[in-house]
Amino acid sequence: MELIFEVRDAEEGGFYARALGQAIFTEAENWDDLRANVLEAVSLHYEDATTRPRLVQMHYVRDELNEIAAWGVRRPRYPHAGHLGYRRSTRREVTSSSGTRDRPLTQLPSRCTIP
Repeated sequence: MELIFEVRDAEEGGFYARALGQAIFTEAENWDDLRANVLEAVSLHYEDATTRPRLVQMHYVRDELNEIAAWGVRRPRYPHAGHLGYRRSTRREVTSSSGTRDRPLTQLPSRCTIP
């Protein structure tokens, strides 16, 4: 059996730990003292050695709030999507030295003008 402790920062400094699914709680000023307190609390809670968990996992959780800028408000750097390689259609009217024709974009001549 494994017992998992959720460890968080205490408001006054140090850490506090509570077991998930069990009524075990302890606290300490540093990590090493917390580890010793957790093992002691587990051994006191489970007096019978046969029911005592073989593994104790200490899972440190840190809550952090970060503000993210609104992405939809910012305008794009370039006013057109052509710089990204996006094309509105697969066919364009191409004007070249030989005249105007309709060709797929994959077959555009090397020198052409797109109006």
